[in-house]
Amino acid sequence: MYTKHPMDKRVRRIMGDYVYLYEDYCKWVKKQRAVQGIDDSQQARIVKAIEQASVGIGEDIFNDEIRENLKKAVYLSCIDRNEYNFDAFAGTIGCERTRFHQYKNEFLYNIKLNLGM
Repeated sequence: MYTKHPMDKRVRRIMGDYVYLYEDYCKWVKKQRAVQGIDDSQQARIVKAIEQASVGIGEDIFNDEIRENLKKAVYLSCIDRNEYNFDAFAGTIGCERTRFHQYKNEFLYNIKLNLGM
């Protein structure tokens, strides 16, 4: 069992929900910055945490195209794991099933750390 980035199910679900809401939060933060110059909201912290965590996805992959495909696959898998499971991306992301799930777990774990949880 993979335990390098341990999280209980509740926290993992919360991090997945944040990724699901990421685009909405980006829009909200952009609007708030334009109107009020606010950068210290919870949504802004979540957006920043997700952006920082996404940088680390596939750092060990040297092909930029494959690394970008992997980042998109991890992101989409966090949004809807049933529709965007590993099989939807097999052959395009440059890793096997186990490693894909390790990247995904590491991504969610890094979001958690970036949020100070």
